[in-house]
Order: sequence, then structure tokens, then C-alpha cells
Amino acid sequence: MRESCEILGCDYVQWEHPDNTPDWERVKRDMGMLQPERVWAPLPEPGGHPHHNTIGQMALDLFPQTVFYSTYTHKYGKTTSGELVLPEPGWEQVKRDAMACYVSQANHPNTTAGFTEWAIDEYLTTP
Repeated sequence: MRESCEILGCDYVQWEHPDNTPDWERVKRDMGMLQPERVWAPLPEPGGHPHHNTIGQMALDLFPQTVFYSTYTHKYGKTTSGELVLPEPGWEQVKRDAMACYVSQANHPNTTAGFTEWAIDEYLTTP
């Protein structure tokens, strides 16, 4: 995560929350201590991953400026809403470089196509 954030030019802080069974109250408390200018969070959606949905809803509850992203949408996902973000020159390569940091996901049968075959389009929507 740290390496991908460096590639993207983002700040990074590692919290000690287990990802298999998070203490959601503790996660929300830690998120609430942040003072972000901008917030992008996963779009809560019916049938979406429960962790993604929870984080997205927490972000909206805490930060009214939240904008939702839905990466796995339109062609291969569940969501048909949102506006396509038109990439500027160089964005796609930077995103692919950041994604290359996630070797286990790139090699997992359920997600490998997202790293090798699928378009890496981003869709944003506001609540």
C-alpha cells in the first residue's frame, strides 16, 4: 500500500485494523480524527462487498465532501451509474504502476483480469 501511494503521490498511514473482522467502531473513530480536504470512497451498492459498503457509508457519514468511486462497473460490475473520468495523458500508466504493487490480487483468479485485460476506467458519483 505504501509503495502504491508513493507512486500516486498520496499520503499514507497504516492503521492496525484486521481486515478479516474489523472493529468498525474503532475504524470509524480513527477515520473521524482525519481532516481531509478531499475524500473518495467506494460506492455502497446492493450486492457490493460488505467492507467496501461499510467504508463508503462511514466516509459519507463523517465527510460531507465524499465522492464515490466505482471501478468495477458498467462492463463487468454491478453499477451502471456514475460519470466516466476522462484520463489525462499519463494517468493510465501511473495507475497501472500503482496497481502492480498488489501482486497477490494481480495473481488471484477472481481479480487478475482487472490487472491484465479490463479497462481501468474510473467512475465517480456524488451522494
